[in-house]
Amino acid sequence: MGAVFRWIKAIYESLYKKLEGVKAGITGVGNTYFVDGQNGLDTNDGLTKDKPFKTIAHALTKCVAYHDDHILVLRGGAETHPIAVTVDRVHIIGVTNKGTPQTVGGYAAGAAICMTIDAEHVEIAGLTFLADATHPAIDVLSQCWGLWIHHCSFGEAGIAQHGIAADNEGPVGGLIEHNVFGETIAENGCNLLGPTRTIFRNNIFRCLSGIGIKLYGGSFGAILDNVFATPDENGAAITATGTGGLVARNRAANGKAADYTTNDPFLDGGTNHWADNYQNNTPAVIG
Repeated sequence: MGAVFRWIKAIYESLYKKLEGVKAGITGVGNTYFVDGQNGLDTNDGLTKDKPFKTIAHALTKCVAYHDDHILVLRGGAETHPIAVTVDRVHIIGVTNKGTPQTVGGYAAGAAICMTIDAEHVEIAGLTFLADATHPAIDVLSQCWGLWIHHCSFGEAGIAQHGIAADNEGPVGGLIEHNVFGETIAENGCNLLGPTRTIFRNNIFRCLSGIGIKLYGGSFGAILDNVFATPDENGAAITATGTGGLVARNRAANGKAADYTTNDPFLDGGTNHWADNYQNNTPAVIG
């Protein structure tokens, strides 16, 4: 009988430890916090849609690194900028209303950078970003391993200097996909210094004033299946320096002011691999 009791006790203790691990986020199941920039309060507990926080910034103070905590943004509009994301493996997701991403941006003049990221394995999704003409919407401050930005909108509902920018060598091993970069971006859609093994795929760059994807050095990974309307600056959809990147199945369409009949849409300043890229319906010449 004593042996059976000890066996049952051992099972209970094992299950209890696993439950505590789940509660602490050790197994990848973190806490979920809700943010409503219109009706929330940062004095709420943020754990339900009925008692949301008011700001993403406050929700981030409740998140723990590597716990896979999620911040669900019901509505934006109450932030002080920039929103500094410094928690590793945090997920900030806009909960859409009939397909419209929740807006996270500055509404006053001189709004500055909307969001800075200085953490690993961060996910940003479903948000509309605003900044101003001299600051990027998202500024990647470090290597930011595993950064994942998807289903966001830049320069569609308001202006930004760049959609996503990095002045350091990052991101590393990132994935930027299914985003829209619109015509009110003052310069480039993605303006990154030395991204390593980062993939840009299935994004739309619509009538930008500058270049769709501009990369400076590094081995960027791949640029795949993106669609570009003609930028105004020099007709380049992609300018890639560095070595070893794959650029394939991208399509550049004639649009706004520049004309791809006289401007190469794809420019390679390094030694990268190019395949099946199109200028309208014609295979593109790599400049």
